[in-house]
Amino acid sequence: MNEKGSEENIKFNAVFSLIIGIISIFGLIFVKEGTFLSIAGLIWGLMSLKESNVKQRGRKLALVAIAFNFIGFIGVITLTV
Repeated sequence: MNEKGSEENIKFNAVFSLIIGIISIFGLIFVKEGTFLSIAGLIWGLMSLKESNVKQRGRKLALVAIAFNFIGFIGVITLTV
């Protein structure tokens, strides 16, 4: 894969993880369910962060995505306790 395709893939993964994080937070607020989404988003965000460490592209976006998914995950835990 060429350099441009690799950068687009990293950005796509980071953006996708961010979208999952936002949806998991909204799912937590409105439906009280977001466990699966937040776990999937955390995994996707960590994979994106690992890829971005190599190229240094999309690193900040991946960190924000991980933070959103972590907030969603902690919210699920606090609501179930």
